[in-house]
Amino acid sequence: MAQEKLKGPVCLNHPDKLAVAHCCVCRRPICQECLIQENSFKCCSRECLKMAKESTQRTADVLERKSRSEAGAWVRPAIRLIILAALIAAAWFFRGNIQGLYQKYFGKGQPSVKQRIEEFNRQNVEKDHQRRNKKMNDFERDGL
Repeated sequence: MAQEKLKGPVCLNHPDKLAVAHCCVCRRPICQECLIQENSFKCCSRECLKMAKESTQRTADVLERKSRSEAGAWVRPAIRLIILAALIAAAWFFRGNIQGLYQKYFGKGQPSVKQRIEEFNRQNVEKDHQRRNKKMNDFERDGL
């Protein structure tokens, strides 16, 4: 008897039967007899069914983590903004000191106005001390 040639994919386990589906894991063609169907999975064996379920669980976990990370996506930009604001506030608060340091290390040797005022005050205080010491010495010498 001549065997009739089948048109289309055939089952790998039963080459005389037409495949009705492909395994969702390994993509092998399977006939109705080999088909193991559970939920929306069409598999060729229990091992492939187990792998399909595990894959679905992993995918669900990944999607859940992704949704959680997207929910907190505003946190990093907010932290960056707070840090930037703190740096700007610190620069504004210490602007005199920063200007003095800049002048000291990068200026053309010219002291800043604040530095000149501080130097002038220091010299005046020193002169006052010298005058007081001279008066004290004069009083001691004169015996008063």
